[in-house]
Amino acid sequence: MPTGATSRRTLALWTASLLVVTAGLLAVASQDPSARKVIGPRKLRPEAGLLPSKTFAELAADPFGVIPGSLGVTSGLGLNEDDMRMIRDAGIRYIRVGLRWEGEVEQVRGSYNWRKYDTMGALAKKHGLKPIYLLAYTNDLYNTDEFMMNEPAEHRGFAAFAAAAVKRYDGPGVIWEVGNEQDTAKFWPVATPKNSPKSARERAVAYMQMAKIAVPAMRAASSRALIITGGVLDTTWRVTRAWLDEVFKRGALKLFDGVGIHAYGRPMLPAEHKLIEGLVGLRKLITKYGGRADFPIYQTEAGIGIHNNDTSGPMSDRLVQQAQANVRLYLISQMLGLKLNVWYEWHDKRGAGDERGLLAPDRTPRPVYTAASVLVRQLRGYGFKARLDLGNRDDFALVFSNGKHRRMVAWTAGDAHEATVRLPDFPNRLTVTSMMGTPRTVTKSGPTLTVRLTASPIYVSAAR
Repeated sequence: MPTGATSRRTLALWTASLLVVTAGLLAVASQDPSARKVIGPRKLRPEAGLLPSKTFAELAADPFGVIPGSLGVTSGLGLNEDDMRMIRDAGIRYIRVGLRWEGEVEQVRGSYNWRKYDTMGALAKKHGLKPIYLLAYTNDLYNTDEFMMNEPAEHRGFAAFAAAAVKRYDGPGVIWEVGNEQDTAKFWPVATPKNSPKSARERAVAYMQMAKIAVPAMRAASSRALIITGGVLDTTWRVTRAWLDEVFKRGALKLFDGVGIHAYGRPMLPAEHKLIEGLVGLRKLITKYGGRADFPIYQTEAGIGIHNNDTSGPMSDRLVQQAQANVRLYLISQMLGLKLNVWYEWHDKRGAGDERGLLAPDRTPRPVYTAASVLVRQLRGYGFKARLDLGNRDDFALVFSNGKHRRMVAWTAGDAHEATVRLPDFPNRLTVTSMMGTPRTVTKSGPTLTVRLTASPIYVSAAR
């Protein structure tokens, strides 16, 4: 999804959510009589390619390993003090913003106007927020045709622009994302029309021609710059797979510090298993071309719109679905070992179509903002430890640890039902907190706890 209000190549966004698998203990799932239908016990399948679990010390040493170190939000320009304060107070650490080469930064060859970005950068720094700078698209000052980055002048112009941006804004924690959904026809037009594996490979060739000039120029501007590929769409899509295969073949794993993905796809809810499949396939492709199994993967954009085709019914239900999707996305990203999870977007503008914002156009917080704040309060300082096996692949019970204590988050991608979870390492008196922050005290029956699983995650912790 583009991060500016306008662009001649606007994004037709897909929708999606996502989520996961590792391993753990044993438990039994039983049908709730009030559930709409019986859920058969589908056992978890071993998933090759997922990362091994890490100790808390290892997670704590990773800037993205402990909550909320990896949580971000996309925004356009024009944020004010109140916006920054609300972002910070929700526990969000990163702001992703597009540095628009054409129309904003470089309107005259070789002359750059950074005024708007200086203002936003200063505000973000004041509130302790870190930027993800998206460098994308072409510039008619250098582009003489309708295609993207197929001319040497474009490559040189983009490299000079990118290097100037890095020289001005790089610093500790800054992330540089080169491109935006460059596997798609919408954002990377080439001679072969539309979306196909053939056109994706053509895009990949042009992308790597540009990157082999731009990335070294960026590193010359700052040797510590953290540079990742632009986020690609649904990693199970054959077009995206073809693009990734071609850029990896052409050396992207040595050129970049990480791979960017956008966790969109259909259907939006549930989409856990599709995300798992996509990440397993991506990691296999990385190792095929000599990358290490834990090569960094950054989820730089995803979110559900309250008016998209995957939601229906009353607005109150759609707003809850938005919160469910974003929270589950973040939790599963932690389980999958993704380095970032960036929600699209901070606030909506009037007439913005799907409306994916955490805030409405009038800056009123939506339920997803409250759910984000609850997530951070419940799991601040915790890192992912294990997934418990509840005997049903649709049920997710994730254990997080801070080195001393453990907390569990649980939900289902299927119909609501009761499940019995084995928690021998948890105390007898527990607090179960809803996705929106309502707590209640419960008592375990021996080593087990029976909970009602729904699409809304619940947090289980020691009672105070």
